[in-house]
Amino acid sequence: MFGDLLRRHRRSAGLTQAELSALSGVATDAISSLEGGRRYPRPETITRLAAALRLSPEQRDELVTAADRRQRRSHGGATAAPVRETFELPAATAGFSGRTQELDRLAESATAERAVVVIDGMPGVGKTALAVQAMHLQRRHAEVVVYLDLRGYSTEQEPLTPSAALAELLRMIGFGDSAIPAGLAERTAAWRSALAGRRSLVVLDNASSARQVQPLLPGAGSYLVLVTSRQRLPELAGVEALTLCVPPPADAATMLMSSAELAGPVDHAAVQEIVDLCGRLPLALRIVAARLRHRSAWQVADLVGLLRDETRRLTALTAQERSVAAVFSLSYRQLAPAHRRLFRLLSAIPGPDFDAGAVAAITELPVRDAWRILEDLLDGNLVQQAVADRYHLHDLVRAFAVAVRADDPAAEISEAQVRLLGYYRARVVQMMDGVAPAQRFKSPDAAPREETDLDAGPVEDTSYDRTQAASALAWLDAERANLLAAVRFAVQSGRHELATDLAILLWPYLDLRGHYDDALSMHALAISAAQSLGDEIQRGYALFAEGLAFWRIGQYVDALSNLQVALELSRRQHCEDLEGQVRHGLGMVCWQIGRSGEAATHYRETVAIGRRLANENLVGRGHYGLGMCHWRADRLHEALASLRKAAVLLAEPADPTIQGYAAHGLGLVLWRLDRDAEARAQLERCRSLAKTAGNRDLEGYALHALAAVELRAGEITSAQARLEEALAISEITGERTLEGNAVHGLGQAALRRGDVAAARRYGDRALAVARSNHNRDLECEVLNTLGEAAGEPDEARAYHRQARALAVEVGNGAELARADAALALLS
Repeated sequence: MFGDLLRRHRRSAGLTQAELSALSGVATDAISSLEGGRRYPRPETITRLAAALRLSPEQRDELVTAADRRQRRSHGGATAAPVRETFELPAATAGFSGRTQELDRLAESATAERAVVVIDGMPGVGKTALAVQAMHLQRRHAEVVVYLDLRGYSTEQEPLTPSAALAELLRMIGFGDSAIPAGLAERTAAWRSALAGRRSLVVLDNASSARQVQPLLPGAGSYLVLVTSRQRLPELAGVEALTLCVPPPADAATMLMSSAELAGPVDHAAVQEIVDLCGRLPLALRIVAARLRHRSAWQVADLVGLLRDETRRLTALTAQERSVAAVFSLSYRQLAPAHRRLFRLLSAIPGPDFDAGAVAAITELPVRDAWRILEDLLDGNLVQQAVADRYHLHDLVRAFAVAVRADDPAAEISEAQVRLLGYYRARVVQMMDGVAPAQRFKSPDAAPREETDLDAGPVEDTSYDRTQAASALAWLDAERANLLAAVRFAVQSGRHELATDLAILLWPYLDLRGHYDDALSMHALAISAAQSLGDEIQRGYALFAEGLAFWRIGQYVDALSNLQVALELSRRQHCEDLEGQVRHGLGMVCWQIGRSGEAATHYRETVAIGRRLANENLVGRGHYGLGMCHWRADRLHEALASLRKAAVLLAEPADPTIQGYAAHGLGLVLWRLDRDAEARAQLERCRSLAKTAGNRDLEGYALHALAAVELRAGEITSAQARLEEALAISEITGERTLEGNAVHGLGQAALRRGDVAAARRYGDRALAVARSNHNRDLECEVLNTLGEAAGEPDEARAYHRQARALAVEVGNGAELARADAALALLS
């Protein structure tokens, strides 16, 4: 062991730990930790220790080997996973220099088995730059590397809650949205469990409090966590504190000259005065450097006079922060009038980031002109960019922009914000026509609202083709956080009709992508907005959409409650379009919980309402639901007739998700009718449509059904491969019903291979999934399969009797017949 070997060499040399520290330059506590096995030695540390101990080359090699063995053992030996960057990491700051002592200290912390370092300091002092630089230097030692901005100090955005932060972290390491637990404790447990056994490097930037950070810290395992905050966080027990001060004058001058790429003779006195006027604040120095770099006619001395009088802006900030305002003001004053106006209006955008299209809407500029000005501001470090073609404001820059827009007429700002909300609404209408054209409640030609033409604003941005589901989804994915922020802002600013419009338009997208947390937040806002308007129809639509989100996450009582209220509102307001949607939703929930009779009643009402409205899509969805009720009851010819009607009615407009489900239902019925070739064709079509829609869960269901066809045909190897792929999809998306179906299918495949033990293991797992997800049909199927795999007749009879009782309860004719046949053979 490295620690024991180091101790032997030290004692052989007759040295105390303090004496070895003095000779090697390695801190005494570090030597103690190394000998105690609590830290990893760095190569340069080993070199310094070996030199101080006067070790021979052979002894030094022995020490290196011991260190290497320790690290491999701690990281899982030769099977340890390679470094995996789970998120697009921010780039290291260009022109970064200095901070040698701080980086050395963080490198030393990285050698510990577990370390949490809180980097605190004033705004703009370079906390993030230091943490990111350390992250890039240490990432080669980690298997998981993640970075998250906690938004602790944002002027117009709320800090991330611990729960929301954990959701983002879980997404970064591969969790699908539907796999993320709902509660804070459960998310913390999932995060810590996922990191256990891996060396991780986590950067939590811009924290507001210890309460925000504590649930995000890993538990077991090996890790380095870097937390940046404007505040010291003494409430976090057992962490290292690193207070970051402004750099020494010489380092600050070097930082400025390096970032500005100054060449030729340099007026060092002028450089030092600029450094002093900027308070040696790295953020200010970088902005000044950008101006020098991109203004070849400017000399360093030209900046000195400009900076001397610019220390009285942003009076709400502390004295140290006024120097930041001076630099921002200097950059702002150099802008052309159009650039200044755009910069001021950026602070009126409610979301976390923006693209040129949104900026064009709020400024009434052509998209190309907005993009050009944004790129100019990016060059001047007044906006930042983490992803190509998307921009955001640093917190301090946003505060400055808010201050300089104070003289703008309030009406002008209000009109700009309404233009932005109208732009988002118009773009969402366009994108939803590409994603789910059949599921929008209201026509895009709806009458304009009182405040403005909601479809106003430039929409000539053609970077996404709205007729293609994939490109429409890409736009919606990029804008999701902004759209949620827009709905929230619309409610807060009293623009309630815009809020309800946006939320209701977006429900099919949020459902398709499985963003159920966002759906619940957005629809709750829409319900509140509709209540403020006294608009019971809009409230009904919002309740319907929220009810479907409750259904997706298994909160069936809440789902039924919402839908029943929405049904009452629809009938009271004589709104048959709303009633038809709600009836269909009630049918889905009732079918899921085994109340087939009620489900069929709601589906029949859906069909009747659709016919009265001449809404073929609604009629088709009603027939699809009736077909699945017939399928459950084993009335296969009636099921086939209903599903064929549905397929015809759902053909236009082209909506791959709805058409995919219709093909899936037809495939299931045709398989039950022993028409395997036709079943295969429908299920392959279903899989193709699912891929077009970007609907991974539907693709998984198609794979599961195709495997059933192949198992009956004796194609066990192919079926198993499809089931494993379906299971992998369920693990990504977190769809528990798909997981249960896939695991059950693998059990059936094992039984076909004669591997009874494996069949029972898979069966037990599938049964647990079915019961936890209240899937009564799957529970029937699994109980019958476990009966077929049972070793003793009494055990088999017990399983089949359970399956029979449940099949009678839910009206599952196929599983009832299967149980009866098995029991007859066992009698």
